[in-house]
Amino acid sequence: LLGLVYQNMGLDQQAAAEFQRFLRRNPENGWAWALVGDSYLRLGEYSLAQQAYAKSKEYGSFARSHFGLGSIFLDAQDYTAAREAFELALEEAPDFLGARVGLGISLYHLEEYEEAVEVLELTQLLDPRSVEIHHYLALTYDALGRTEQAEHTRERITQLTP
Repeated sequence: LLGLVYQNMGLDQQAAAEFQRFLRRNPENGWAWALVGDSYLRLGEYSLAQQAYAKSKEYGSFARSHFGLGSIFLDAQDYTAAREAFELALEEAPDFLGARVGLGISLYHLEEYEEAVEVLELTQLLDPRSVEIHHYLALTYDALGRTEQAEHTRERITQLTP
């Protein structure tokens, strides 16, 4: 619980330390490795995050771990691996909004625009105030030659941006 408090305060180094302390006392709760990975991911420690996510997978399949790995792959511009990781996260947790956003972005970069538009349009319905979702939706519309929809989406971004 203390690790979650630290995480919510943005103190990810302390959060990771608390989660690891918990795991030393409760090694059977390997799901907590996903939380360790999240802390390291936010710190930009990708190697440590990957190790923690891999460790969590020894205890089962966790959407958070797949999402974290997908985020790492997305940052590394390995869009195929990112897509696969986000799809696994969505298999585990179909309502995982962050994984759905990551999948849409991955599909855009893989130039799978029709599929990207499907994912991003649904995601935008779930989070209509997300500038990131609208940004990638506009880019995808442009790639498909849907200029009018892209313009409308950019207008929405302007409305959302203070």
